[in-house]
Amino acid sequence: MKLWFKYLLGIIFGLALYAVVPRPMLESGGLFAVLAETAARIGFYCVGAYLFSSLVVAIPKLFEEKRFWRLFLKGALFYLGSLLAASGLGILAAMVFLPLRIPFSIETPATNIPTPSNLQFSIFPMNLVSLAANAHEYLLPLMLFAFALGLAIAHDPMAARPVFLFFDSLSRIFHNINTFIIELLPVLLIPMTARALFDIEKPLSLTTFGSFVTVLALCTGFFLFIVIPAAFYFLSGKQNPLKSGYAILGAALASLISGNMRFSLGTTIYHVRENFGVKRRYNALFFTEGVFLGRAGTAFVSAVSFAAILSSYSRLGIPAETALWLLIFIPIATIIASAGLQNGPIMVLAILCSYYGKGFENGFIIMIPAMAMLAMVANLLDTVWLSFSTICVARREIENNVKPLNHII
Repeated sequence: MKLWFKYLLGIIFGLALYAVVPRPMLESGGLFAVLAETAARIGFYCVGAYLFSSLVVAIPKLFEEKRFWRLFLKGALFYLGSLLAASGLGILAAMVFLPLRIPFSIETPATNIPTPSNLQFSIFPMNLVSLAANAHEYLLPLMLFAFALGLAIAHDPMAARPVFLFFDSLSRIFHNINTFIIELLPVLLIPMTARALFDIEKPLSLTTFGSFVTVLALCTGFFLFIVIPAAFYFLSGKQNPLKSGYAILGAALASLISGNMRFSLGTTIYHVRENFGVKRRYNALFFTEGVFLGRAGTAFVSAVSFAAILSSYSRLGIPAETALWLLIFIPIATIIASAGLQNGPIMVLAILCSYYGKGFENGFIIMIPAMAMLAMVANLLDTVWLSFSTICVARREIENNVKPLNHII
């Protein structure tokens, strides 16, 4: 049975449970809320360790092939370019539908949003000991250490051979653990689906969010079914985007339901490796760069959402100077927020509002009722784009071969 079909069965079962279980069981502290949180934690149980050990091994191997710096720079420029392009598309898409107004009278639940300064300081903690302890919140510092460790091993590979073999073994072991967790995902997705539907029920039922939800759906469909396939077709050497999209269908389903990059990253890497045939060292390098520098879906959704917030505060629309400011700061805010993989568009909006100032620092609050919906949409777009990007970013330099349809997992 195909892996994506198992995921779909789990989602369908979760939909059925959502329709019949009492609402108190879905609320915070209820049985399904606890089960969903437990499932999410199982999903990203070893992702950080898997990515860390794989990157440490990938850097010396790519140095040995004399390709590391070329691939690293190409990947960084590609992802930064995609982030900039997605931000521009999001601004243009929002301006087509302006004005979008969300009344301020909406009751907003309390939420704990880290400040931009906390995110910035987390990138370089005061000591290495805290890296592993804080990896559940901020993965970027740990990956920077993996980068430094990999470079050090590559500098003197003979002396560091025992360390290299140790991390190579760890990477293979964590791959096996990740594969086992992926097989559990159909079960994990059952309570997560029920809880996700409960989280998005309020903004979908509020008439005040009606126009914004409609615009977001139209913009998402345009980005997912037109922009990404067209970009993939031309950047990948005219490969079939429909076949490649089918190859990552399971990862796309997991990302949509979870709304959390930490949960869906393990299955995304697995799908790209098994269905595209991309080797472990390339996945480690490109996915590490992509999750911190190339979350184009998050940038796109944040651009549309921030435009709606601006439109709610002012009837003047978005002047040219504000659009240019957004084009610069949306990629910056997305990169800062990506220090923690669990951070979604609401974190980007909080950073943007903080930078924008002018009494606008708390403007993101009106989007809090819809933050689960924004996270689900953004994570879906991020997953699809990051999966395709592995093929696009260095198509002439890495081997990839999409399996025949009947052999896709």
